[in-house]
Amino acid sequence: MRNYAWIARKFPPSRRRDGLSLQHHAEVAALPAPAQDHWLSLAEAHGWSRNELRRHLRAARTESQDAGATEDVQVTASAEQCDRWEKAAQHMESDLNDWMIRKVDEAAATALGPEIADDAARSPHPDSSVASE
Repeated sequence: MRNYAWIARKFPPSRRRDGLSLQHHAEVAALPAPAQDHWLSLAEAHGWSRNELRRHLRAARTESQDAGATEDVQVTASAEQCDRWEKAAQHMESDLNDWMIRKVDEAAATALGPEIADDAARSPHPDSSVASE
């Protein structure tokens, strides 16, 4: 139920696509609004199922990543936490994924100490769009 409420908050009625399911909207909910609209428009225009949309999103992510290996990490959080994180990312003019990566890296550097943080700062981040603040 929380997921439905979160998705509904991410997509006001004016941005919802009647021809697409809630699951389509869920697939793109973590993206910035312009990217959400882009992918939903493509899904609507091409008649993609939710699984087809998911495949296209994964393919686009794979194409945009550098040669460095990446892993998907799943986080379970309350709707309130998701909303707060999204607002914080928007406030920092960042998308949620990049903001979360930055904040988790900062927390890891704090927990592991300065020598580890220095090593991490020297190693390139696989997503060059992620920059320190």
